[in-house]
Amino acid sequence: MRRIFLHDQGTAQEQEDGVINTIGIIGVLDGVSKPYGPTEPPLIIDSMPSGVWVTRTIELALSGMTFNGTKPELLRILAEINTSLGNSLRAKCGSLPSGLRPGVTFGIACVDDSFVQVAQVADSFVFIRKKNGGLVYSPYAMRAFEEKDQKLASQAMKEAAFRLFGHEPASIPEKRRTELRKEFWKIYLAPWIKLRSKAINCIDSPMGYGLMNGETGMLSFVWTHAFNRRNVELVLCLTDGMIPKSLLKKRNDEEIAKGIMSAYERGGLKEILNRVRREEAKAASSNYIDQGEATGYALEF
Repeated sequence: MRRIFLHDQGTAQEQEDGVINTIGIIGVLDGVSKPYGPTEPPLIIDSMPSGVWVTRTIELALSGMTFNGTKPELLRILAEINTSLGNSLRAKCGSLPSGLRPGVTFGIACVDDSFVQVAQVADSFVFIRKKNGGLVYSPYAMRAFEEKDQKLASQAMKEAAFRLFGHEPASIPEKRRTELRKEFWKIYLAPWIKLRSKAINCIDSPMGYGLMNGETGMLSFVWTHAFNRRNVELVLCLTDGMIPKSLLKKRNDEEIAKGIMSAYERGGLKEILNRVRREEAKAASSNYIDQGEATGYALEF
């Protein structure tokens, strides 16, 4: 069994991604901070931005798991960790609504002598290739939300560009992007928080998605699958920063999985990241960040 993982912080200011690399559990985490911007200060917990704090907390909890020879039940483990996280958040931050709670997304695998269990929530991804060539993959769970969010962000970026410069975002020179993005967050932050509050762990919402933030509703969104270990050839766990946006524009989850596997076959995790960075460079003028943080874990059997 071969373990390979990659982390690239890009131009993100904080390391909100995490890696799990133990004998029994592997995978990736992506911290989600309480929304902040020019009009809303960041939430700091134990001297860390809230998204960083949640990632380190869950990273430590998962990495410290021991099973004493018993078969672990991955969903039960996640439920226990989620409850513990909720208790810690209430103790440190009081009661925060869903739209303002920090949390974490994950794509993880639990491996023992007989089985491989995988679990995913929100915009992290898990892809499995079986020894017979078959693909099993987590769904693009945030598609409905992100379609609305992308429209909101695009409108906010255009409004910011015209308000400051009277031009489309693509016409703004690189040296003025910092100014443009600051104005973007002034416009975007409040409606984004409102949109999130209607989606995070909202079981009855058509754009609902799960986020591990201590709320029990998260468990309804966790995608899980179990395999006989001898049938598994490869497990890929990726944060959203490792997924090329051109793939996410496709409507078919199978196409996303095939695109990721094709890139991995050409050059591993590095090739997947290279494709992401090439696409980001082309779209930098209209994005709120030059390069997103990206983390991937490959387990080859």
